Amino acid sequence: MEDASSSSSTSNVPITKLGLKFHDPDVDNLNGLLCGLLQDTPSEDVAYDFYEKAKENPRFIPEKKMLKLLIRYFVQSKKWGSIVSLSLDFKHYKVFPDAYTCSRLINTCVKARKFMVVEALLEAFKSDKELSVITFNSAMAGYNKLHMFRSTIAAYETMKSNGISQDSESYCQIMEAYHRIGDMDKVSSIFDEFESSKLNLTPLAPRAYSILCDSLAKSGRPYEALEYFRDMKKKGLFVSSLVYSSLIISFASIRDITIVEKLFEEAEERKMVRDPEVFLKLVLMYIEEGLLEKTLDVVRVMNDANVKVSDCIFCTIVNGFSKRRGFQSAIVVYEQLILQGCKPGQVSYASIINAYCRI
Repeated sequence: MEDASSSSSTSNVPITKLGLKFHDPDVDNLNGLLCGLLQDTPSEDVAYDFYEKAKENPRFIPEKKMLKLLIRYFVQSKKWGSIVSLSLDFKHYKVFPDAYTCSRLINTCVKARKFMVVEALLEAFKSDKELSVITFNSAMAGYNKLHMFRSTIAAYETMKSNGISQDSESYCQIMEAYHRIGDMDKVSSIFDEFESSKLNLTPLAPRAYSILCDSLAKSGRPYEALEYFRDMKKKGLFVSSLVYSSLIISFASIRDITIVEKLFEEAEERKMVRDPEVFLKLVLMYIEEGLLEKTLDVVRVMNDANVKVSDCIFCTIVNGFSKRRGFQSAIVVYEQLILQGCKPGQVSYASIINAYCRI
């Protein structure tokens, strides 16, 4: 090997020239030296070679801080194969980085779509009771963000088959996955498990209830969703805008005006209604039921909430009046909407031009 003096760069210094004898009993600060090398960007490549050589020393046991720095180097360098190799070292030495680092590592690998690396890491983390839950949760959250719901389900089944306990985050992630693939029965059964495990009083309980209510409402079971909604309120749990939106849209589709108006009034008081789809469904419901004046009340609520009246809602109201009461009524309501500050778009202009042409 060429002499170290031939280069001023630390990264070009061969390990043998660092003056280290790996089997020397006095060498007991290998982790400290590794940390120093890993914190110096030019010498990171040398650090990895040094780490591989250090493992030949039977006295060497990697420390958490050093592993954290080594992971940072691997991720920044996109050395995915080295991360797989490192996962084997985790199992061999029974030493793992801190929980936050492990969680971030899983999340990063999922985002990068390095799924074989994720599997290798999860296999290593299985042996640690705390880390296994945290890292599997991170993997499931990452899969859900990528809409890889079948992978979330597979990870959850792996947790169960390996005796890894599930916490409230685990239940929320798997409920979300089954909800997104439309398996309402599984969402319901997993929620029952969640409740029986006494996790329904944890900070994530509102989220689990929200997923359940949204799933029930969207699968045509609004009255069941309403019961869980009432249960949430009875327990003092926070009710999100998602729950209100799902319930209102679901009941509007079956034209249960009494429940819709009660929910809408409550949501309005709590400033929980900002979803344009909710307002559109209300407008459609009132038009179908012949309660045309109430569509203007919806517009007033939108203006008060600072929610833009879309061209879709604008033309739906104009067309509703036109169909139910004639073209003259459509022209009148068009002018009223303009006075309320609504701005017509291309479709609304087409509707009103048609009305003028017909009178």
